[in-house]
Parts: sequence; C-alpha cells; structure tokens
Amino acid sequence: MKTLRTHENYIADVMAIVKKNCTKKEAKILDKIKVVYGAGNSGTRGVTYFQKWKNGGKVPHSFVEICAFGESEIVQVCGTVFHECAHVLAGWQAAHGGEWKSKCDDLGLLNAKAAGHEYTWDCFKPEVRKALKKLKVPNDGSPAGLPLTRTGKPYVKGGGGCSHGQGSRGGKSRGVNSGSRQVLVTCTDCGYKVRTTRQWIETGLPYCGNEKHGKKKIRMIEPN
Repeated sequence: MKTLRTHENYIADVMAIVKKNCTKKEAKILDKIKVVYGAGNSGTRGVTYFQKWKNGGKVPHSFVEICAFGESEIVQVCGTVFHECAHVLAGWQAAHGGEWKSKCDDLGLLNAKAAGHEYTWDCFKPEVRKALKKLKVPNDGSPAGLPLTRTGKPYVKGGGGCSHGQGSRGGKSRGVNSGSRQVLVTCTDCGYKVRTTRQWIETGLPYCGNEKHGKKKIRMIEPN
C-alpha cells in the first residue's frame, strides 16, 4: 500500500528549502507564518495576507494561501511558494517592485514576474532546482480541469488576453479579450477594495481610500 503524499506535505518540504536560502532572522519569520493549500480564486496561484495570523507576540504574522484552482503543474506550485515567501520577507510595501524581485533572487527564484510567470525548473538557481527535483511529488490527486482563468475558461499557456485570462472581468469594450487591465487589491485592515494599475502596485501600493478607515496603505497583494 503506497504512502499518501499530500500537497500539504509537498509544500512544507518546499518551505524547508526556502528557509535554507534565508538568513536565520528570515527563517524565524517564515517559521511563524501560516501556509495553506486552499482552493483560492480561479486564476490566482497564491496570495499573501499580511498580519493576519497570530502566532505569538503582539504583531500578527502573514497568512499565505497556495491556490489549488490556479495550479498548472508541480513546478508552478514550487515557484508560487517562493513568490509568496518573498512577499512575506520583503514586506507589503515592496509589492512587486525591485525589493521583492531581489528577495526572490536571494531565495533562489530567478527573473521573478509579478504575474503570468511560466514556471520551469530553469527558473531556479541550480542548487535550489536540484533540491526541489528530489522531492517526492504529491499523490493525493490534482485539481480537475484546471487551472481556470478568472472568466472560468480553461487556461491556455502563453495565450489569450492579459496574464490572468481575458481581462480581469472579461469585458469587450475595447475589443475581444480586452476587459479591465487593472488589478483588484484589498485592504486587509478594513476589507476596502480598489482596482489599480500594475505599474502603481510595482511603485508602491495606494492609500486605502476608505474615508472612515483613514489613510492606510492597502496591505494585500493579489493575484499571483
């Protein structure tokens, strides 16, 4: 009888490899976060919720979800874990800017992209790639008929609209596959949602915009 190897087991082992490429201080930070393998939103590979997990101390830690509904292949799961861990270590203010990209590189994920990254084993540094490829892959199954885009249509590698499918809302106001090119981000403190451009996110997340909430930065980055 074969031993069950779950995605949760696999992600935990990938996390262990990530920590080997961290400083001791960074490894302690990652030890306190919560990483789950959940359904996620269609077309979203992973998401980091900052300061949403209490695990000792006065300041909450990050909560990271690796999304089954955005899964394409096992190497992409590895890449997403590295991508989200870099968010945790770089901090919410780094968004997908230079500091985040530098942290991805430090961890062993090369040429990281904010979205639409087509992960291959060559995306990792040689020593990291070697360690990841030694891991036993999950045998608990895989998402059926996935990944899906945000429109619910099957994902086509390298094709169709923007990097998350045919526009984030699938609109056609500027022709077929146009849709909104803006990204939906959410303030984790009050739940306020706003759409903004990828360029804005990469240069620094905007203020929340909720008058009752005051001028606080949006603290959730999505999607990957």
